[in-house]
Amino acid sequence: MVETVIEKQKKTITAWEERKKGVMQKIFSQKVRFKDEDGNEFPEWKKKKIDDLFYKVNERNNGQFGKNKWISVARMYYQDEDKVTSNNIDTRTYVMRIGDMAFEGHPNKEFKYGRFVVNDIGDGVISELFPIYRHKEKYILKYWKYAIQVDAIMQKIYRKAIISSGASSNKLDDSDFKKQSILVPCLAEQQRIADCLSAIDDVINNYKETLTAWKELKKGLLQQMFV
Repeated sequence: MVETVIEKQKKTITAWEERKKGVMQKIFSQKVRFKDEDGNEFPEWKKKKIDDLFYKVNERNNGQFGKNKWISVARMYYQDEDKVTSNNIDTRTYVMRIGDMAFEGHPNKEFKYGRFVVNDIGDGVISELFPIYRHKEKYILKYWKYAIQVDAIMQKIYRKAIISSGASSNKLDDSDFKKQSILVPCLAEQQRIADCLSAIDDVINNYKETLTAWKELKKGLLQQMFV
């Protein structure tokens, strides 16, 4: 009974994740467009150079943040202090502000060239190995969190900006990266897109929480069997 429910939850989560991918593909290929509150079309997306949107930052820590603000770039959360082994938190790290994005160059099945990750948890520090870019103009944080994960958009940029394709990590050429362009919707449409995708994420996260609860129940039942 419990195992059946768990498997059903897993399939439901997978189905929603696939649904999200399909929605993102339609949104960022502009096959689906949103309208404003009056039912009017939003302006056409503007082609903008990366250099007009972002600038690279190398802000040293200088005692601003301690080990409790060490950010895991790959998973975007604050590391437990006892797991932070670096003794050079001021000299070997850069400050990453909320809204900044960092390039994490480890390739995997989902991200062939690596990926950018947006800081949506708060200010902190990361290893100096990760280049950080900051917005030059007004932006919707959640929109960019999704936009930079779209492979169809970013692969074209990475192909022209990656200068190393080692087995462990790729590197980004700042000069070539800033020459690339990307289509950007107006702020109001950015917000609509962010709201839509966030709603789907909320559904997925709710199913994941339910799955975790069922797994804990199963674990408890198994423990009781051997008491």
